Amino acid sequence: MMTSEAQRDANRANAQLSTGPKSDSGKASSARNARKLGMLSRNCLMDHESKGEFLTFAIRFRYELAPMGELEELLVDRITSCAWRLRRVICRVADVGVQREI
Repeated sequence: MMTSEAQRDANRANAQLSTGPKSDSGKASSARNARKLGMLSRNCLMDHESKGEFLTFAIRFRYELAPMGELEELLVDRITSCAWRLRRVICRVADVGVQREI
């Protein structure tokens, strides 16, 4: 079925009306819409997570791994970030499992 010229014009006009959020808070909210687990997000810490808990987690890694030099510092930061994100996923999967059992 072919779309008529009038329908295409109407679609174009409607598209001009939906240009997304205008305010900074609306844009920030929209940016979080698709974030479920935050595995690939730029920020390691999600809004609902405790900064203090993350810092304690990071300090433990730094203490245990005792990095020496810039490269090792970078690697410890990456390991910490990945471990924190993986912990989040494991907790989420456990939560889903509990919900299914109920």
